[in-house]
Amino acid sequence: MSALLLALLLAAGCGSADPCLGWHHSLDGDAGLQLTAAEHGGAWGQTACFQCHQAWTIHPPSCVEDGWMEHIDEAVDYEDNISCTSCHGMNGTTDEDWVDGTSGAS
Repeated sequence: MSALLLALLLAAGCGSADPCLGWHHSLDGDAGLQLTAAEHGGAWGQTACFQCHQAWTIHPPSCVEDGWMEHIDEAVDYEDNISCTSCHGMNGTTDEDWVDGTSGAS
């Protein structure tokens, strides 16, 4: 069953001319770049961004709007989850969650 599911997921992207198909376009959301509970689902309230979003693939230059990659590179510390909050907001957490890790591993 899991092999069938994997095959279906892999086939879903085949034939697309858009290399960014499947990437969430943050600017199109209700709150722009800021995460919302409705958009972030089960990850809302977590501080461990890089447990789901791999640092080496999270901001693919070919899928980032012109001129923004330089700003992203300056703002993001790919070894520190808190740097995500400068653009994407607190993800339903508080400053204390980031200090003591109560909303997920940091």
